[in-house]
Amino acid sequence: MVGGLQFPRRVAVALNASICYLKPSFPGDHLKAEATEIQNGCHTSLYDITVTNVDTGALIVRSQDDQAFRKTSGWCRNSINPCASARAPI
Repeated sequence: MVGGLQFPRRVAVALNASICYLKPSFPGDHLKAEATEIQNGCHTSLYDITVTNVDTGALIVRSQDDQAFRKTSGWCRNSINPCASARAPI
């Protein structure tokens, strides 16, 4: 989970997050969060995330270069994982 986002069939933890709170929000505000995946690697991904107030259009939060690590248990070692053959030998 990164910034409250869930990834289907994957467990993820944040490695890095830089969050700028630009304006306050208040109880009852209708907020919209959007995440854009910038890079998707075998084990890590990079995201840009924004939160805006739907009613005013104001940018509330900007979070850039958030990095997530995806757990590689079970399913990641089979043919579903396109990166399995790219693993370096241990």
